[in-house]
Amino acid sequence: MVQTLQHQSTGPGEFEDEDEQRRLSVFHLVGLAAGGVIGPGLILGAGGAYRTAGSAPYLAWVFGVLLMLLIAAVMVELGTAAPKTGGLIFLPLQSSGPLVATVVAAGLWIFYAINLASEAVAMTRGLRPWIGHLLDSSNTLTPMGWCYALVFMAVIAAVNLVA
Repeated sequence: MVQTLQHQSTGPGEFEDEDEQRRLSVFHLVGLAAGGVIGPGLILGAGGAYRTAGSAPYLAWVFGVLLMLLIAAVMVELGTAAPKTGGLIFLPLQSSGPLVATVVAAGLWIFYAINLASEAVAMTRGLRPWIGHLLDSSNTLTPMGWCYALVFMAVIAAVNLVA
């Protein structure tokens, strides 16, 4: 049995299929990208950085966030102009060739591999004022701290996979 796509008229001469109806707007995509820029390291690391270096880290973070928002906006615009699965690799491949695409792919793989663990450890360290036995005197995780970090990793992974 052959299935046909249901087309819906959106105006004179325009049709949308199911995939078109599910697309996010540029505003939503930039919002998602901006949410990814602000992570636990920025939130939980601010106090220690302020005590160590004064107010200078905040200025660096503001410039970093603005730069990342600019990069996110460019990537969102490119992704909406040329929607294709694997756009983070496809766009560098098309613009700069296989070497740059390979370097970008390796960087993304490393980031995705490290990000989950670093967020879980940052969350565990952020609990130190309330649960004192998660870190030892040298500020490394205790066995109980590792258990908390593993639970956080499982929760973060589950939320990302379900979404």
